[in-house]
Amino acid sequence: MLSVFLLTINSLRFALPIVTLFGTAPTFFTFWFLLRSITFVFPPHIYRRCDDHLYSIYQRLVLFFFQNWVHVKVCLLIHFFISHFNNNS
Repeated sequence: MLSVFLLTINSLRFALPIVTLFGTAPTFFTFWFLLRSITFVFPPHIYRRCDDHLYSIYQRLVLFFFQNWVHVKVCLLIHFFISHFNNNS
C-alpha cells in the first residue's frame, strides 16, 4: 500500500511545478502590465531594467522547480551556443 502511494507521488512529481508555474504566470503578467503602465512616462532604459529584473525572478522560479523538484538539468541556452558555434565553423 505504501509503495503504491510512493510510486504515485513520484510519478506525479511534475504536477506541482506545472501547477505553480501556470498559477504564477497571470500574477507575473499583471505585474508586467503595471510595470509597463507606470514606466511609460520614464525613459526606456528604466523599463528595460525593471523588465529584466521581473524576468530574472520568473526564470529563477522556473529553474528552481525544474532543477530541484523535477531533477532536470536545464541547459537549453548552452546547447544553443554550442550548436550555433559548431555550425559556423
